[in-house]
Amino acid sequence: MPYPPLPTPRAVVLLLLLSGCAAAPEGPQNTVQVPPERLASAGARASLQIQRRGELLRELDTTRYVRCVADALIQAIPAAPADWEVVVMRDETPDAWALAGRRLGVTKALLRVTGNQDRLAAVLAHGIAHELLGHTGAHITPSVAASLEGDAALSNEAIAAIGGASQVGAGFAYSASEEAAADGRALALMGAAGFDPAAASLAWAQLQAYRVREGTSGERPPPMLLVHPIDRGRIQAMHTPAAAVTTAFDAARLSGRRPDCGTLEESER
Repeated sequence: MPYPPLPTPRAVVLLLLLSGCAAAPEGPQNTVQVPPERLASAGARASLQIQRRGELLRELDTTRYVRCVADALIQAIPAAPADWEVVVMRDETPDAWALAGRRLGVTKALLRVTGNQDRLAAVLAHGIAHELLGHTGAHITPSVAASLEGDAALSNEAIAAIGGASQVGAGFAYSASEEAAADGRALALMGAAGFDPAAASLAWAQLQAYRVREGTSGERPPPMLLVHPIDRGRIQAMHTPAAAVTTAFDAARLSGRRPDCGTLEESER
């Protein structure tokens, strides 16, 4: 089915002003810490379950495009880069997730909504930031922690707690403070990688505009927007990044760090 053209930045802003903001319950207060190795193992199991429930995208040009954007961000992490899993699912709902254990996922529909490498980088960087900040292991209750033992299939509650909430429809949202911290870290990562941080506010506004365009503004929005609530304050904060972010972006460009991941194939638009 042909996908509608993306609205102009001005239209995005108008749609955002007209839209509401649905809230989902924030993470549980009664939480426990889980060893990193157990979290990583649970993330691997959760990623495999998500992939088995859906269908992996097989178009090599598209998966290379996503991997190129992710790799540029990963290389910019101020520590020894680690291996990250990146999967692309054939799904018509715009979505992205970051599971404990450095496991990222996006849907085909998200690529269409973001439209270019800088806006895709904004969403991927946000997920990477949640993982780097420890948020994907910060909402684990004692019962979930117990369920992470062994090799049994994980419950939806467990998958949600380690970063896959949108994939299982759980009523869970990152807190405003977690979202603000992830946005700040994501902007810094984008700038250091050579992606334009100015694309972040438009990327998230595009997702909100999708919600309005598809007629879901008064109903239940796409799961990703429940897990990562969007409001005008959050968009505005991204629109005016810290001076250090702009400086890092300028330095990256001057040093020749300019990711060139290409564009989506016409068949994938």
